Amino acid sequence: RVCRYSNSENKVYCADIIGGLSAGSIIPIEGTTDQFVVGLDLAIKVIQWDGKSSTAQILRVVTDVAVGTTSVMNYATAASDGRYYTGDFSSKICGGAANSTLFSYSPSNGLNVVLTGMVMNQGLVFVDKLRKFYHLDGCSYRIVEYDWDPSTSQVCMREVNVLNLNGDNCLIF
Repeated sequence: RVCRYSNSENKVYCADIIGGLSAGSIIPIEGTTDQFVVGLDLAIKVIQWDGKSSTAQILRVVTDVAVGTTSVMNYATAASDGRYYTGDFSSKICGGAANSTLFSYSPSNGLNVVLTGMVMNQGLVFVDKLRKFYHLDGCSYRIVEYDWDPSTSQVCMREVNVLNLNGDNCLIF
């Protein structure tokens, strides 16, 4: 199921995706008004939805992602380099091991593993000007900073714990 909010109408529109179970993200495709990239089930798919109908249809599977796992597709974002970044998490949510993966996809480079070893991919932000990538692992309560090269999409594995949201004291490094 996908939803959108109309500011002008102060109304939420939702659609069930025919043939899909669990949508973790939806991102509009540039140059279209009714096509979206979605993290759906264990794949990246393109759907067609007019934004108001109660159903949306799958146009094509872009690539399978976490086949053979019990993972669920969760968060996704599109960076300025045009790549689609998405992450999965264990179906056990925060009770699972740190075995989630962050993937990138582009038509020219296909599907690639960017990072591994998180519990849950819940927030992804790319800042071109700073050449940084910020990742929120919702189960460890940490926001982690990585160096990022927007021209190559490479993420440096050197991490800096920016914020620890451990519920007691928030520590900024």
